This record gives sequence, structure tokens and C-alpha cells, in this order.
Amino acid sequence: METKKKLIRKINLKLAYFLLPMISLLARIPGLAKYTINRILEKMDDYDGQVENITIKSFGSELTIEGLRLRKEHVATPFLSLDLLQVKIDRKMLLSGALDIELFISGVNLIISKDYNKKPTQETGTGFSFYDIDVPVILTKTTINNVSFEYKDPMNTPTLDIQVTDLQLLASNISSRRITSNTLPTDIMLTAKLLEGELTAHVKADLSPEDPAFDINAEVRNINLVLLNDFLQEFGKFDVNRGTLSLFAEVAGKDNKFTGYIKPEVFDLDIVGPEDSNKNLANRVWQHVLGAAFFVFKNHIKNQIATKIPVSGTFKNPHTNLFVAIAEIFGNAFGKALKPSIDNEVNINSVDKITG
Repeated sequence: METKKKLIRKINLKLAYFLLPMISLLARIPGLAKYTINRILEKMDDYDGQVENITIKSFGSELTIEGLRLRKEHVATPFLSLDLLQVKIDRKMLLSGALDIELFISGVNLIISKDYNKKPTQETGTGFSFYDIDVPVILTKTTINNVSFEYKDPMNTPTLDIQVTDLQLLASNISSRRITSNTLPTDIMLTAKLLEGELTAHVKADLSPEDPAFDINAEVRNINLVLLNDFLQEFGKFDVNRGTLSLFAEVAGKDNKFTGYIKPEVFDLDIVGPEDSNKNLANRVWQHVLGAAFFVFKNHIKNQIATKIPVSGTFKNPHTNLFVAIAEIFGNAFGKALKPSIDNEVNINSVDKITG
């Protein structure tokens, strides 16, 4: 019995002799990874950045990055900040020859400003593509929370400053290959805030390169038109004192064809008011003409002007039906008001009715 105990102790000591260095090496990997990534970020042309912490678990199948910051040189505010990135790889799927990933991203702030000093570069054609990986890549579940995005172009006329806030995304089965018999296996839900309005989109798709297809329902409600006055002045030579814009759309496509509609609806529009008394005569006349047109063509019960614009065709030759769009304006004004919602009349089977 004593001999057996000694043998077990000896085996345990030998295991410890080999395992302890391995455990020590594994414990150092996150630190080495953090050091390597930070060195790469520091050496980027025109940019620098850092990560605060990296954690690696389950023998490399779980990676967590915290506190990623990227900034342009001589600019204090990061153009990209990311609080948390988690990547989990299914090791069982690796054995079957597929890369199955679960992705979680939270706390992203992205600011993009157009750089007029940057020289254009020619495409070399060596860019990496999601579809270039030899093994199937499946993002089984992707969760993105608390994202804000801002695009600035101070040299544009009018100045561009578009902000999207509180973006949330939940997606399943994003894959580089067909993984099920389901016609549209990828499912994406998106919500965000845009120009004080609420954006919602639901996308069902097949992203395989052999036969891509999609079915999209999207709406944005209650955009504050006052925030678009710079654009209205630049392109329409008028502005608004009050009003909201909602957009509703359904589009489906496959086999290089698509069909759907876009339905814009404007509510509670006020173009002419005491605020316009200081404008020149030509501008005041134009504002009154537009105000009168809105009064004539709006639905007085709903206080809205709306139309429904059909879109269809092939991706190389799309077209819209303006006659139908104009008819919808009259129908909304003098008949039944268009519903401020998606009509649920377009799906992937609707594309079969489109001729090339």
C-alpha cells in the first residue's frame, strides 16, 4: 500500500512538473496578447490606440477585450471607443470543420470626419473577404448594445453632422455558407435613434455568395424636420417651423431582382409663420406657395401628407412608378389616409412576379 502511494505521488509530481510551466505560460498569454496588440496600435500610421485589458479562457476559445480606444494623431477625442468585446468559439464545431462564433459587443462610440487632406489610394484587389475563409464561418449569435455613430463633413454645403444613437442589434445565423434548408436563415433586428426619430428594421436574409436573398421591413418614425432645415434651404429654398417625417419601407430581393415600396408621411407641417417675416419677398412667396400646396394635398383629418412609391426591377436597372406615387398623394388627401405603418404586403415570394 505504501509503495502504491509513493507511485501515485511520483506520478502527480511528474504531472505537476509538466503542467505548472504550461499553466504559467497560459497565465501569461493575455498579458502578451495585450502587449502585442498595443504595440501594433501604437505603430499605426496617423493613428494610435490601446486596450485596457484582455482575458482568454477555455484554452483560447473565449476572448474578452475591454477598453479599446483608437484616435487620430493630435486629436484628443477617440474616433473609436469600445467598452467590451467578447468572442466565444464552439470547440465541438471546430472538430467538425466549422468556425462557430458567438459575438457580444457593448459600449461603442464611432466618430467619422471626412478627411480632405487624405490622398486617394488605388485598390490593389488583395482585400480580405468574409467569404475567402476555406472553412464555413457561422456567427450563431451576435449582440451589439449601446452604439452611437456620428458622421461629420464640415466642408460640405450644408454642413453634415449626422448622429445615430442608442443602436441595438441582435442577429443570428450570419454565415458565409448555406447552413440550413431555410430560404432566409439569417435574422437581424435593429433599433436606433436618428434625428429624434425611432428607427426599427427587421432583416431576413441568405448571405451565401451563391444565391443571396433578402426580405427587409424598416421604419423610422417622427424625424424632427426642423433639424433638416439646412438641407431644405440648400435644396428646396425653404425651411419649416414645425413638422415630423416618418418613413416606412418593405423590400425583398433574390435572383438579381427586387420589389417593394417606400412610404414617406409628413405630419403637422408648418411652413409659413411669424418666424418668416424677416425673409426676402421671393422666399416668402415661395414659402406661401409650398404652404398652400401642403394645405390642399394633406389629409385634413390626419393632418398628414403622404405617398407610396413602388420600387422594383433588377439591381442593375431599378425603376420607380411616379404615376402611382402621384396617385397615392391624391388618394391620401381626398380619400382614405395612408396608414402610418408597414403594410406587410411584400415578402420573398413577391419577387417571383417581377420580370427581368
